[in-house]
Amino acid sequence: MSGSALWVFGYGSLIWNPGFEYSNSQIGRIHGYCRRFYQGSDTHRGNKQRIGRVVTLIEEEGVSTWGRAFQLTDESSTLAYLTNRESSLGGYTTVIAQFHPLDPREESFPVLVYIALPCNSLFLGSAPLEQIAKDIAYSSGICGPNVEYLAKLAAFMRIHLPHESDDHLFCLEDSVQEILTKDMNYKLLKLFDEALENEINDLIELKSVINRMDSALDLSSTPTTPTSSSSFSDSDVNHRMESSSKHTDRVTVRKLRCINK
Repeated sequence: MSGSALWVFGYGSLIWNPGFEYSNSQIGRIHGYCRRFYQGSDTHRGNKQRIGRVVTLIEEEGVSTWGRAFQLTDESSTLAYLTNRESSLGGYTTVIAQFHPLDPREESFPVLVYIALPCNSLFLGSAPLEQIAKDIAYSSGICGPNVEYLAKLAAFMRIHLPHESDDHLFCLEDSVQEILTKDMNYKLLKLFDEALENEINDLIELKSVINRMDSALDLSSTPTTPTSSSSFSDSDVNHRMESSSKHTDRVTVRKLRCINK
């Protein structure tokens, strides 16, 4: 399925902002890594005075990290762009991993993955959940508030992978929202709702495009094979919108799912 083309796996900001042209993308996961907010950001989501936190991958047996793989159209220019964005500015290095599409009927294929190792100067590592949450709540960089980064990543998981869990991510989401609620920072709290709304709108628009293509090709009477990233029904969209709306209905009183994790 992947052919000889190069694919890049995004598990952080690449998911919603790849910044390069690609010919195909798929939602899926890589095994043997967990996603953690252990990498510092002094440019994109933080600054020299207050360093933000973004995700990297930590090796761990028996776990997986979900994200999106992109098939590159111009490998040379894209790799140059990613080297500057992820390595020079971000402190990430590269590894090759095996990508497993969401649809289990599709074959796995190798992907390029950018990982921040503990040896880089921006690596912050583990810390109490409350401290990581404070770092995220109060940091901002040239790409915007660190809160927005967290919100978009959580929205991606909730909308596209509603039955998958990411305890580290969702516990941080709760903690940051608790901090912002206590500070009455409604502007940043709104980013969580906006991130969910944007993901829902993208899902609806994708379904609309697929329906138009099916109509144009007169495939309504021909059984089609669903793909991992683009085939879903009206009930699926409605279910995801309903489950997401429950999340956006958070009020000033909100129980945390986990503490000190």
